[in-house]
Amino acid sequence: MRIRSVIAIAAVALALGGCAADLAKLQQVYTVATTATVDPSQAAIAVSSFEVLEAGATEYFKYCKLNPSTAACAPGTKAQPGPLRLAIQYDRQGRAARDQIKSAGKTGQLISQTVYNLLIQAINNLPSIINSTGAHS
Repeated sequence: MRIRSVIAIAAVALALGGCAADLAKLQQVYTVATTATVDPSQAAIAVSSFEVLEAGATEYFKYCKLNPSTAACAPGTKAQPGPLRLAIQYDRQGRAARDQIKSAGKTGQLISQTVYNLLIQAINNLPSIINSTGAHS
C-alpha cells in the first residue's frame, strides 16, 4: 500500500511540474502576443491598403441597399453569416484596427502586432467576400 502512495505522490508531482512548465509557456506566448510591435512604415502601408478596400466595400454596401434580394447581399444569420454580414464584420474590424494604428502613429506609441494582424485579416478577407458575390458585375 505504501508503494502505491509513493507512486501516486510522484505522479502528482510530475503532473504539477508539467503544469508549471505549461503555465510558463502560456505566459510567454501571452507576453509576446501583447507586446510585439510593428514597424510604423509597414503599418502605414496596411492602413492605405485598407482604405482602398474600404472604398470598394462602401460601393458593395450601396449595391446591397439597392439590391437586397440578391444572393450577393444575403445577410445570413450569426451562426451562418452571409456575404453581407461577413463584409460588415470585416469592414468594422478593419476600421477599428486602422483607427487604433493611426492613433498610435499620431501619439508616437508603438503599434501592436495584434491590432496590425486584425487589420491584415480584414484586408485579406474583404476582397474575397466582395469579389465572390458577383456584386461588382
